[in-house]
Amino acid sequence: MLTPLVAMDFFPYPGEQKFLGFVRANYLSLFPKLLDQSQFNPRARGLEGMLEELRRFCLGDLGAMF
Repeated sequence: MLTPLVAMDFFPYPGEQKFLGFVRANYLSLFPKLLDQSQFNPRARGLEGMLEELRRFCLGDLGAMF
């Protein structure tokens, strides 16, 4: 679940639905258990805190100041 959320930071799609459509059309083999939009959205919202911690950890590891 975190991998697609992190990938969304690097692929500038206007929303989750478009991004998930892109992943389904091009990379479904990498995410064979990708949730549909109605399941993905609430889980993504629930992981926002963890995702932000992961971002900060990665940036800190790169020496970024925030």
